[in-house]
Amino acid sequence: MRIGISMRQASLKAGKSPGYLHSVLKDGNDPTVSSLTEICQTNGLNFPYIVFGVHIDDDVEELLRLSHRHPALRNALLTLLRSGQPDAASGGTETPRTARQVKA
Repeated sequence: MRIGISMRQASLKAGKSPGYLHSVLKDGNDPTVSSLTEICQTNGLNFPYIVFGVHIDDDVEELLRLSHRHPALRNALLTLLRSGQPDAASGGTETPRTARQVKA
């Protein structure tokens, strides 16, 4: 992923030493989670994409944050998502029928 600035500039922007990103990306040094988070936030990078190779949009990020705060709702949502199948007649765009029965 290119962000249009050098590793040196990205390191400095995040308050790290000029060679910090080089040491992580080229020399194989392991960053701390807090350092990696700071690099991502200050340079407009998506942390889950950097770590897992998966882009997490704002809706999914909110869902993850809320599910962390409410374990019972998270478990109910997981059960719902695991059990429901999209309506074949809609071409897979309909939500599972059981989702319509869930009350917030």
